Amino acid sequence: MINVDKKFILVLTVSFISAIYFGGIAVYCAFYAMLFISIIGYIYISIQKYYVTAEVKIGDTIYTAGDGVECLIKVKCSFFLPAPYIVVKSLSYLESGSGHKGEMVNITKEEDVWIRNYIKFYHRGIFDLGTMELEISDLFHIFKLKKIIDCSIKLKVYPRIYEIIRLPVGGKDIYQQAVDIRSTNEDIFTIKDVRRYNFGDSLKKVHWKVSAKHGELFVKNSDSISGQEFAIFLDMNKNNMNMDEYGQKEEAMIDLCVSMIKFMQIKNICTKVFVNTSLSRCIDITSKEQFDALMDFFLTQKSDGEDDIAEYLYKKFYKLQRNIRIALITSRVDEVLCNNISIIRNYGYNITIFYNILENDENIILLSNMGIECISIENMLHSLKGR
Repeated sequence: MINVDKKFILVLTVSFISAIYFGGIAVYCAFYAMLFISIIGYIYISIQKYYVTAEVKIGDTIYTAGDGVECLIKVKCSFFLPAPYIVVKSLSYLESGSGHKGEMVNITKEEDVWIRNYIKFYHRGIFDLGTMELEISDLFHIFKLKKIIDCSIKLKVYPRIYEIIRLPVGGKDIYQQAVDIRSTNEDIFTIKDVRRYNFGDSLKKVHWKVSAKHGELFVKNSDSISGQEFAIFLDMNKNNMNMDEYGQKEEAMIDLCVSMIKFMQIKNICTKVFVNTSLSRCIDITSKEQFDALMDFFLTQKSDGEDDIAEYLYKKFYKLQRNIRIALITSRVDEVLCNNISIIRNYGYNITIFYNILENDENIILLSNMGIECISIENMLHSLKGR
């Protein structure tokens, strides 16, 4: 689309009317000069529409929150006439945090101009960095052409997975609790001899007698864990997006959640995840495929829940058996949440709270007196190694 400067049209119209009604060499010269400039400008901008192009170069298309990437934009003019005014607008400028929406460049004949932007992804999502808008103007800024270029480059930024060595839930490492085969009461979730074959397992570990009996492959795996052993309640209330400028606190909650689930997967512990979104979800994670599907879910799902986490937890906890340990990942710990957790605690449930914001220290003291451990999400993630 070609836009024309309204002031120039007004001046051209006035000069035309003056030439008709008043005449005179000076008036006619001014009118024809402006008319000639406008014709040349229109022809120039129409030609540049086909000869000015741009492309984006990025190393990879898959990243995790917190990663940085250099985005290269190449603007090229393949016509023998220069392009004096080109404004390049791209999502990369907004994501770079520079405060600019674009950059103006001028290109001499048959020249390439490279623009470098360093982008840090503070939050997960799908980013379209391949779509650009070029605003091309003639020398007198009479005509302006907007050209959209789509390089079909979409970057996927997933939640960051931290390497958890120990997960202290209820004052004891959850894995050690699950595999404590010396306990007086045998854990009903522990299989000391075999487990079902998973893709990638060595055939040398196959227990052929058990496999023949059941008609499917089983492998030897002393102290592997099966069954629902761990539950996570994730607070995704819509107010989470207002905790900080870039949404990093909300992102930290998601990072901790997927890191916990990954830790459970490595230990062969099944996990049930309750997500407090606008459409409440309860997700069972028992395989790598289900974990990958959860990562894709978090890729686009933002905090949009209507229910307060205290209300949501109180409505859902009864679905779990009392011997299952619960991790609550929440944006804040307030008085209402403390009251509801005390009720749930009295039913015999073991809960550990991971929080972003404390309204006051009294809440932590109250929960600690009930034997409920409260851990800062920021402190937890700072002690871990991200990948």
